[in-house]
Amino acid sequence: MRVSGPAREEVDVKPVRCAVVGVGMMGSSHVQVLEALPEAHLLACCDTDPGAVERLPGGVPLLTSLDELLGRYQLEAVFVCTPQDQHLPVVEACLAAGLFVFCEKPIAHNLETADLMIEVAKRAGGRLAVGHTMRFDPDYVALADMVASGGIGTPVHLSARRNVPDFEGRMLFNRTTLAAEVGVHDLDLFRWLAGPVERVFAMSAETSTLGEGAVDAVIGTIRFATGAVGVVEFNWIMNSDSALSADYRLAVFGTEGAAYVEMRDPVTMVYTLEGAKWLRTGGQYEVGGTATGIVATEDRHFLATVRGLRDWPVSLEDARAALEVALALDRSLATGRPVYVETGRKCVV
Repeated sequence: MRVSGPAREEVDVKPVRCAVVGVGMMGSSHVQVLEALPEAHLLACCDTDPGAVERLPGGVPLLTSLDELLGRYQLEAVFVCTPQDQHLPVVEACLAAGLFVFCEKPIAHNLETADLMIEVAKRAGGRLAVGHTMRFDPDYVALADMVASGGIGTPVHLSARRNVPDFEGRMLFNRTTLAAEVGVHDLDLFRWLAGPVERVFAMSAETSTLGEGAVDAVIGTIRFATGAVGVVEFNWIMNSDSALSADYRLAVFGTEGAAYVEMRDPVTMVYTLEGAKWLRTGGQYEVGGTATGIVATEDRHFLATVRGLRDWPVSLEDARAALEVALALDRSLATGRPVYVETGRKCVV
């Protein structure tokens, strides 16, 4: 195939020989996209659960050993979609093998591990990319471009919500937090739009909707280093069987205007004799066999990065900072106090 390079010259590009490690919810999405992209040659997948083979396209083998995967195939890139606390050993092994690595967000489950990953990545020559998918959504990119151009003046007040289906909450609440898994999307967007965060304060709903002791929803206030303020709200208790199983919004209010992205996910509605039905199209879809959607855009960008045709738009420091803000919200929930972020200052009342 041919892809337009940075100098607008057409260059021959061979499909990137790649694999996916971790075939859960996001891993399965990447598998489907990579299998459909002409830029990718999906050689194999790896998961400790042998039953994951049922989630793979026909002809794509499943291995349960990472060492075997790295030793058997002539890979160029690996997509790491394991649980957060397993990112480091997989990323480290793949980088040591000389591969480019895409790692799902958040970068890690704590800052110490995130710092280790960044150190390993720098020694490996910058071959690690952390996937913050919303950075590849055209709607958010258009909003960010408008804000960066000064089209709405100086940001003063930001507002975001990200409410996701309860199947995600039931699957994940025992192994991560709502802030780190869901909230980190908009926390990264907030920093992208308004710069470093200085202080956060959070409150949670714990109604036993997902299980005893589970955090069902979080509301947080944000103080930016610029003096701007923001509010985030997110939950993972939207009824999966409801016509409205997810709900997203991002708004920026500036000194000269305002900008919105508002989605009730998915946005495509069909009315039939059986009732109203929402079609999921934003994350991924196929048009005549061609993968589309934000996951496909993200994966294509990473594959072009492997070939040296693109730069990755999310720095490792950005990925770490988004995690730091998410963890600060968790600390605020635990202490009932505001928590300072990115300043080195301690939590104060």
